[in-house]
Amino acid sequence: MKGTTAHYQRRCGCREDGKQLGAKCPKLSNPRHGTWAVFVNQPATHNQERQRIRKGGFASKGAAEEWAKPYLRASLDGQRLTPTRETLTTYLPTWLKRRETMGRTLKPSTLAVYELYVGVILGHRVASIPLTELRRADVQAFVDDMAKSRGAQSVAKIITVLKSALSAAERAETIIANPARLVELPTVQAKDKTLWTPDQASAFLTAAKESSMLHFYELALYTGLRRGELAGLRWSDVDMGGKVLRVNTNRVQVARRGGEYGANVSEGTAKSRAGQGREVGLGPRALRALRAQRLTQNAARVAAGEAWEESGRVFTTADGHPIMPEYPSKQLAVIAKRAGLTPMRLHGFRHLHATHLRETGADGFLIATRLGHAQAHVTAIYAHVSLGAQTEAADRAERIVPDTLSTQPAILSTQPASEGTKKPRSFAASA
Repeated sequence: MKGTTAHYQRRCGCREDGKQLGAKCPKLSNPRHGTWAVFVNQPATHNQERQRIRKGGFASKGAAEEWAKPYLRASLDGQRLTPTRETLTTYLPTWLKRRETMGRTLKPSTLAVYELYVGVILGHRVASIPLTELRRADVQAFVDDMAKSRGAQSVAKIITVLKSALSAAERAETIIANPARLVELPTVQAKDKTLWTPDQASAFLTAAKESSMLHFYELALYTGLRRGELAGLRWSDVDMGGKVLRVNTNRVQVARRGGEYGANVSEGTAKSRAGQGREVGLGPRALRALRAQRLTQNAARVAAGEAWEESGRVFTTADGHPIMPEYPSKQLAVIAKRAGLTPMRLHGFRHLHATHLRETGADGFLIATRLGHAQAHVTAIYAHVSLGAQTEAADRAERIVPDTLSTQPAILSTQPASEGTKKPRSFAASA
């Protein structure tokens, strides 16, 4: 069977006696006159009839050849590319819906971010190009346009989503090659990550004595838990007698606009499989922080009376609702500024904890297991050995930070109470 062939022709729209001259126009001797058209001939197969595809309006023969490449490449691979008028405008919503249920399903928070990025793509002219006519130059133009108003990291994330969607179209043989695969992205400038010294971390905790989030920060520093893991922590996950807590819930704030309380918060499992259900050994300072938090919460429960909403969470508002994940991050910035410290992200406590563990001589696998990194499940033989070693290492790691809170009494929660279904005020911004 003959393969797909392509024929190129320069034509124009000039007319004579009411008829279009096309390729016979004498003015075509001028190389700037007219445009190029390509005719792709696809032979018949056992279930498809012979097909001729025409596409015109190209400024050069090279542009016409570039357009025809996917059809010729498909023929070489023993495939046949069928033209479609489907565009990203109709394809992306369908693809996103399928991603909710097919293959490795997306977490609600990830899905919400995907929806935002898809919205950006659909707002650009690239979304109106038929998939079989979408070329790398079109995607590159989209990247260049985004780079004018967005940061390099944001552009890279949006293109990652587009690349994933087009890879699915490639697997379905709607397109032959992914046009987003080799586009040039803006250079991401590496930012200096601020990590406090042990003395600075101690100074921050001292400055945070009057904050309702004091014990949240202590646990972040002494356990290495993620913000969402601490925000989702329940008392049923904590075994103080056994000096261990279990990570079962990840409570994250997503970039959605909602009118009711908690509408932009999503709860799910831990960020990675290795992190889900992991046991984290508790040193004496982490245990002290948990006991102090329980006293604080009990006092808040009494003060709230009938207004108290029992959630079972370790960290709550003054009336018992789970805290918004963004709240401790915002408070951290305020407290650090008041203490004269260089601002550090809340996630920095996780890095500090890993650093302190390393300084005590803890091995990489113990640290990965404790933090819930994917490397923790490489060898199952270590799974039942690490908890005791973790607790020991946690005790040593805690001692690196000067302790100024040993006599600090429990502080009544001062975070604003939630108001029914109304959005929280200053701490309800999307993450």
